[in-house]
Amino acid sequence: MFKKIQNFNFLKLKHLALAFFIASFFIFFFLPFGSQAAGPTWVYGVIDEDQIWTKENSPYIIGWQENGLILRAKLTIQPGTVIKIYGNKWWHQFYGLKVEGNNNGSLQILGISDEPVIFTSYFDDSYYGDTDGFEGLFAEPGDYQGVTFVNDNNSSIQNTEFNYCGSAFGNEGCLVFDNSDLNFTNIKIRQSLNPGVLVKNNSQAGLDNLDASENSNEVLQLNDKSRIILNNSNLYHNHGNYLFRMSAGSDLLLETNNSFNDNDNLLIKLDQYLVENSVTWHNYGLPYFAMGSLFLDSS
Repeated sequence: MFKKIQNFNFLKLKHLALAFFIASFFIFFFLPFGSQAAGPTWVYGVIDEDQIWTKENSPYIIGWQENGLILRAKLTIQPGTVIKIYGNKWWHQFYGLKVEGNNNGSLQILGISDEPVIFTSYFDDSYYGDTDGFEGLFAEPGDYQGVTFVNDNNSSIQNTEFNYCGSAFGNEGCLVFDNSDLNFTNIKIRQSLNPGVLVKNNSQAGLDNLDASENSNEVLQLNDKSRIILNNSNLYHNHGNYLFRMSAGSDLLLETNNSFNDNDNLLIKLDQYLVENSVTWHNYGLPYFAMGSLFLDSS
């Protein structure tokens, strides 16, 4: 009697062990761990309904198809989220993220100091590994267009890093303000090919705690009658022929606690512009450099 019960228990234990093994196999291979990202998440085209992007679904990959990604609704990006932007190196299709404020587009980036939001190249293996799958291709300055704000007075960015942006093909900068009035804080720009920040079409940009380094051209560029206000910022180890570039009619305000160390050049380049109203070129201890003629109209 005892022997039969023992055999029965042994058989039951074998079945339980097999069931446990199958369940463990399923959990290990098919269910994601709590700390594991659910991405990559591919996006391109037009966003016309509000969305929230999260760290858990990173990396988000903005494709080059359909001119990249265009916002016509509110996109909120939570702390720690990584966005990789795919520029097609072979067909020179370099796009990024465009915010159309006149079509209800708005970008709200909520990075924090310990978990900044990252924009980087699709070929950057330092975030989520080799997501591109192309052997021998690495991230380079100008791999993608950056973020362009058009007719936008509502977007907000804090604690965000931009790496390898500013494509030479059809882009004008890593962050572009086009007929917009915006203020951003705690921004890092690394290895941009074109200007790190471009302000144009009578825009106004306020930047507090800009950290810009290893950029190939000027860090800030102002066109027409645009204005930029810079505070508490550090521009260092940049390699352009000029540190700043501005039209003769624009307004460059370097206000408090800004430092410009170990840059290849400290010039402020003045571009030609018909100055019809009074403007002020401020003395920041940096030399202005004008090439060509400057036109002053006092009529």
